[in-house]
Amino acid sequence: MSKIGQLRKLWDYEPNVPRCIDCINFRETYFRLTENSQTKRVNRHCAKGGFTVSQNGICKYWADKSGSKLESTS
Repeated sequence: MSKIGQLRKLWDYEPNVPRCIDCINFRETYFRLTENSQTKRVNRHCAKGGFTVSQNGICKYWADKSGSKLESTS
């Protein structure tokens, strides 16, 4: 194992943790054409909640592309 691999193992590094960018409801920023050839920017947002999000954020409704969800804490 490489030195980097050993360090990752020592620090319990997890490369695939739940976060908004991995959620099925995450929508990336895009530009939409409106009337008279004007453009409108639509920021990254949650399709379920309808609010803007950070790529590294998370909420209790997170679900990955295969449908797995976070465990309920209540």
